[in-house]
Parts: sequence; C-alpha cells; structure tokens
Amino acid sequence: MKQQVKQKKQIPQFSHQRPSLDSSSRRGGRGSPKAAILNSQFCTRRYPAEWEVQHATWLSWPHNEKEWGKERLQRIRGFYIELINKILEFQNVNLIFANKDLLKEVSSDKQFVKAIPATGPASTRRLGEAGEARQGRHELPQQLKKIIIPNNDIWIRDYGPFFLEMNAPSRHCEKGQSPGEAISQTFSRSGDCFALLRRACNDAYRKPLIIDFEFNAWGGKFPPWDLDNNIPKEIAFYLGYEIESYPLIMEGGALEFSGDGLILTTEECLLNKNRNPNLSKTDIENILKSVFNAEEIIWLKRGLEGDHTDGHIDNVARFIGPKKVLICKSNDEKDGNYEHLQESIEYLKKWKHPKTGDKLEIIELPMPDRSSYANFIFVNGGVIVPTFNCPSDKTALEIFKKVFPDRKITGIDCSLLIEEGGGLHCMTKQEPFIWENLKKSVC
Repeated sequence: MKQQVKQKKQIPQFSHQRPSLDSSSRRGGRGSPKAAILNSQFCTRRYPAEWEVQHATWLSWPHNEKEWGKERLQRIRGFYIELINKILEFQNVNLIFANKDLLKEVSSDKQFVKAIPATGPASTRRLGEAGEARQGRHELPQQLKKIIIPNNDIWIRDYGPFFLEMNAPSRHCEKGQSPGEAISQTFSRSGDCFALLRRACNDAYRKPLIIDFEFNAWGGKFPPWDLDNNIPKEIAFYLGYEIESYPLIMEGGALEFSGDGLILTTEECLLNKNRNPNLSKTDIENILKSVFNAEEIIWLKRGLEGDHTDGHIDNVARFIGPKKVLICKSNDEKDGNYEHLQESIEYLKKWKHPKTGDKLEIIELPMPDRSSYANFIFVNGGVIVPTFNCPSDKTALEIFKKVFPDRKITGIDCSLLIEEGGGLHCMTKQEPFIWENLKKSVC
C-alpha cells in the first residue's frame, strides 16, 4: 500500500505542546474509525524503551569502500554475519542493501549463504525470559529480511527512524499502564500470553508512528549523507507506517529514553553549533517534549573524550529500566574522561523528578581500554554486549549478568568497529513490537 508521507512540519512554538494529529493528514483520513481513535483525548504517543518487546533489529549492510577500505570492508562484513546470527537467536533482522547489485552479490556469496542459517517457518524464536524454551510457549517465525534502500553508510542508529507508538488505552492495562508496558509484562510472566493479547487486540488500538529528523553526518564531518538522511521516509514507505518529519538535526544515539517520560542526553551534542545553531537549550528541550510526549529532559554536560559524534549519550549512560541508569565510570585519574564521568554520576545520583520526587538508581560500568561497554543492544530475552579483547571485558560481562538475571548475556568483539569511531548500538536500530503487527499474526 502506498504510504502517504506528511510534509515537513513546522517546529512547535517552543512550548510543551504535542503536535496536532489531525486525521486528514494521515492515512485513513477523516471518518476512519482508526482516525477517530487517534483524535481521542485519551490517545497518547510514546517512544517504547529498548528493553521492551521488539519486532526486529534494523541493520545496513556495509558497502562504503571509501570509508572502510577494501580489506577492512571484508572484515566488517564478516562481523556483520556474526552479529546477524547472534540477533537471529532472539528475533527478526531487517537488513538493508544499498542497491540490487549489492544484494545480488551478497546473495550469491557462498560464505554469506553458508554462514546465515535458513530462516522462516522452519526456524523459530521464542518470546520470553532469556528466550528460553518452555512447554506450551507460543513460537513465532524468525526471519532475515533483505530490503533494498539506497544509503551512504552503516550507522542506522543515528540516521534511522524513531519508532513511536500511538496508544488508546485497553481495559486489560492496569491503571496508569501503557499497552507497551502491559505487553512486556505479560510476555515475562505468562507461559501462554496470547489469549490475553487476543482479547486486548479487540478493545485497544496501538498504532506505529515514525518520527523523522534531519541528519547531517554529525555536524557535516563525513559527506555525503544525502541518502542516509532519506532512510526514515524509505522505511516508513516500506512498512506502510505514517511519518512525521521535522526540520531539526537529531541523531538516535544522542537520546536515551526511559519509556515512561524521561529523556537523557548531553549538552555537548545537542547544543553544538554544528547541529541547530539557532536553537537554545530551552527551545530544543520543548521540541523534544512535544515530539516525544516526554515529561523531563535530563542533561549531562558531555560525552566521552574523542567521540566524533560530539558526545553521544549512548556511549556514556543508558536507561536499563524505569528510573534505572547504567553509566560508565573511569578509575584512572589520568584519563580524560575521569573527572566529567564522576560529575555525571554524582549529578544523576542527586537528580529528582521535579514533579514526583522520584530518584534514579545508578549502576556503574567500568571503562575498557578504548570505546565503551555502554554501547550494548537489547534483544528479546537477551543483551548483546561489545567486548574489546581487554582485561575489563570479563568484569563488564559479569555486571550485565547481575543486572539482567533473566536475560541471556552475549559478548561480541567490536574492536573493528571502533576503528571507524562507531559501536554496536550505533549500527543497529530496534523496531518495537506493535500490537498492530501482532493482530496480523495472532488476533
């Protein structure tokens, strides 16, 4: 079905006010039952937290020989094969190829075909605690989808879409609980959750929405970026999702979401003059609150030293649960990151929600010799953690096992990635599991 892409929206007038959701500009149009629900005063929007149930992980297959070099390009493709296999243990993978010739080349590559197992009805994944197989638990097809979308490079976290959910409340949600939280809770505590989900599908409506910002390759550092900037629209068209586009430069790795109204970021990145020089801190904060329906923005001063993204938060601190933050800590006083990380840790420990008084639980994570363990990714029932062949790898993995006792913790050597200044989280993008998708398979 052809996707209607909304025109570039004007930035809201810097007040905490959600953009208009007039159904006439959405697929379905005026008079549509779904449009009526969207216009309801009870309808909300939310960016699902990364630990919630996911539908797929998006990746862009490496092809930029200018950036990687011929020899390194082959090595990074080998890394991708390893990563795809690890993700497929838990959930679907949507793999983007820049053109037909590249897809044909890879599909006929015996090494790729041999390394990536056949996916489809014969290969299944299980949704639940640590992905463990249990008697009576429902199975869903596990798939690797290959999609042709022109792109410049692999860093889809930063140029890719922000997947939001539009919610109308269900009588099966507890008071104050979103459908996304309800579905995650149900998967984790029920051996057979689909009866509840079928009932919920009948009286709740949960619709995906893509948010599209502008991308300028981290302040214009690495041209060209024109194709990457168009990726959110192309994915929206492919999925048939509706999209809101904003003339604001913003990267995915610059924002961390709690799933319940908090956003964590850094001043070094968002206030950098190579992004949105005409916007103040208050302007940007109000825009983010409006677009994501967020309550509070938590600002740290800066990111890691030498980060060419100008201080992305996903290398420093990550939400790992409601009001729970995992943050890097350096124990070397000579390290350029030592002082500012200490300041960030103390700031987060003292932070209180201005309305509720809630505090944050802070968990410290050691620093490797280079890069960061904070650049991990969530998958259904698991966490994939970057390792760097250094002594602190073992300590970091033990912390993740302690923090996520019900998830399978898997390490993957990311030493090659940091040669290009990126990481595991930077090259992936999660698509949340939306009830609308569920209705197609079980309702």
